Amino acid sequence: MKKLGNISTVGLIILLVLVMIVVLAYSTFTGAVSVPFDEVVRILLNKIFGYGDISDIRPATVAIVWQLYAPRGMLGLVVGAGLALVGVVIQAMVQNPLANPYILGISSGASLGATFAILLGSSVLAGTIFASFGVEAFAFIGAI
Repeated sequence: MKKLGNISTVGLIILLVLVMIVVLAYSTFTGAVSVPFDEVVRILLNKIFGYGDISDIRPATVAIVWQLYAPRGMLGLVVGAGLALVGVVIQAMVQNPLANPYILGISSGASLGATFAILLGSSVLAGTIFASFGVEAFAFIGAI
């Protein structure tokens, strides 16, 4: 097992997973509406594991935590993991640890696609599948 300073690789991974869980929990109880930490924990335990009683917590608070804050935190976690994975794949494909979307031309292609969609305007895209997300779709196509 490889050591990194005084911490083994497995210990470092466990530490980073714990930090990720703490950050995810923190993002679940922060937002425009201030929800106490103990209520957030009770709501999450009830919704995920069916443990505990949340009948004394306002339904609006339960909805805010379960339908707004928790999905936002999970989506951030999934998107961050996806971006990290894509970065590693790009660097492994070109066998260059400094490879990034700017060096490979991916960002330039996305800019070209977005510019093309903006130049077409919404009148050309109206009635098509690209009407609601035209710039994003063209940027994705340009990046590919």
